[in-house]
Amino acid sequence: MDKLKNDCERQFGDRRRATAIKDMPDAGMSQEAIIARIRKGAEGSEKLWTNESGNLAGGIYYKDAKHWDFVSDVIRLTVVSNPLHMNEFQYIA
Repeated sequence: MDKLKNDCERQFGDRRRATAIKDMPDAGMSQEAIIARIRKGAEGSEKLWTNESGNLAGGIYYKDAKHWDFVSDVIRLTVVSNPLHMNEFQYIA
């Protein structure tokens, strides 16, 4: 595992943000701190996919916030589902 980590650091290390967490911390972060960290990164990149055309590197992103609220609701309802266990999670079939 250390070799893989060293290979990844060698290959991609110079592209990482200065604020990247490189190793598992001794103490965990609070949920609020995690959300704040993710929100900060998301707000910085939002301008990339909400541009006039809605295009980013060949992808097409829908800009309507109501659409993304809907997607979030669907994900929240199905996040623990497992299509390999169709008897237990029939609602996703």
